[in-house]
Amino acid sequence: TIPATAEEKVWIQKLLDGTYKNKSTRDRVGGPMADRFVVVTALRSEHPGLWDKYAQRRAKVHQDMKRRGSSAVVVVPKTANACPELMQRCSHAKVGNPANEVYLFHGSSPTSAISILNTSFKVDLAGAARGTMFGPGVYMAESSSKADEYARDESMGGAYDGLFAVLVCRVILGSTYVVEKPGDYHKECTSGS
Repeated sequence: TIPATAEEKVWIQKLLDGTYKNKSTRDRVGGPMADRFVVVTALRSEHPGLWDKYAQRRAKVHQDMKRRGSSAVVVVPKTANACPELMQRCSHAKVGNPANEVYLFHGSSPTSAISILNTSFKVDLAGAARGTMFGPGVYMAESSSKADEYARDESMGGAYDGLFAVLVCRVILGSTYVVEKPGDYHKECTSGS
């Protein structure tokens, strides 16, 4: 991991501000909701092995999107409009954004966030802290306030005391499967249909 640039911090702040919704859901535990979230520090993962794996998956999803043609469902999350400068990183000059890549949030603790940056997400740990309303998987949010509902501080007397972590993740959405009711949608999301 390396420190984010000053420009990237500005972009992340734009994402936080542009997707903030002053609304609590049943997932918020603990104290009151903050009026605003502020970037204190930001790190960027540049793990070559994780990037290669991501790029291979992106190529497969691109092919799937071509195969689907007009039947592909493309959802544009709030993050796409909140910071167009960051979204440009998901677009290739010649082919555009054929795998439907976007940036989304994932709330966590600082220690868990550092672990994710170094090793990626562990699906077998999904929901360990708060459950899995829609079945096993990695849960992302288009709203900073929703991700904050899952962010946790660490009060163990360490360097991260009082800090909460929200990861800004580059995500391959592909053809999006949208649901609103709780249930295990693992098969629908992984079958490719």
